[in-house]
Amino acid sequence: MSQRKPSEILSSLAEALPPDTFLKIISQNLYPILDCLPESQQFNIASILEPIEKTNLEVARKIASVDYDGFHARLQRQLKDLEKDVRRNWKDGYEEQVSMVCLHPL
Repeated sequence: MSQRKPSEILSSLAEALPPDTFLKIISQNLYPILDCLPESQQFNIASILEPIEKTNLEVARKIASVDYDGFHARLQRQLKDLEKDVRRNWKDGYEEQVSMVCLHPL
């Protein structure tokens, strides 16, 4: 039996394996052991994991709420407007063009 700590072995596996393979190993081999721990140890582990879960779910919700396609479309439209203005007013339009780039809300 190895004298390495479980955390060292898990870290090594996490670095060496693809995420889905690592998760499969953890779920098949470690989850059942965690669920068989005494109730007080399960409570301690859950009290550590629940705030992490909450934070990550909030981040995932925020990421999902970003309208990347809409932002991309608006940015493309603004770039086309800027390009048209530069072609039309290339000599004296730099002040307006700077404001189009810097101050124009997306």
